[in-house]
Amino acid sequence: MNDLAKKLLELIETPIFVKNKAGTCIGCNTAFEKFLGISESKILGHTAFGIAATSFANMYAAADAALFATHSSQIYRSVVSTPLSPEQAIVFHKRIFLGELDEVRGFIVIVNIEPPYGDPTSENLKTGNSIVNLTIREISALELMAKGLTTKEIAKILLISNFTANDHMKSIFLKLGVNSRVTALLTAQRLGLV
Repeated sequence: MNDLAKKLLELIETPIFVKNKAGTCIGCNTAFEKFLGISESKILGHTAFGIAATSFANMYAAADAALFATHSSQIYRSVVSTPLSPEQAIVFHKRIFLGELDEVRGFIVIVNIEPPYGDPTSENLKTGNSIVNLTIREISALELMAKGLTTKEIAKILLISNFTANDHMKSIFLKLGVNSRVTALLTAQRLGLV
């Protein structure tokens, strides 16, 4: 990262990190260092497997692969284990960035730390009285659905069977409390999921 980009990141108090296409962290701000409880030298140059426990790293790597498959953005809930909190609820906001020739170079991630569930200040995504808790794959399928792709096309891009893609669609509809693609997309837009 160049000096200007680093200085801009430091102005932001929300944890932010940047990964290249290989999944290696190439930049972060001090807020991210404090959040993880480790220094920049132990973050930069490492993938999730060098920073997080294997179970978390596998989940993050799968999410990163889905992000690159869709070439857009990704928002999903997760849990991070840090020295200060063994299980901290967060929301990842990921966005692909391109190079000068419009080639994918990597992505930037904003980490929103959530208050504990049950906390009256918590702003969990809700429809009616239920919390929307879409999986990483469901978020990816929803993003592709928002681009107008059919279930069969979604299955092909996500490298899953048509049956699995249909199951994802049913699960998305159930979790959003809707019964059609149109209402699913409208609800997802209202909630900031797409």
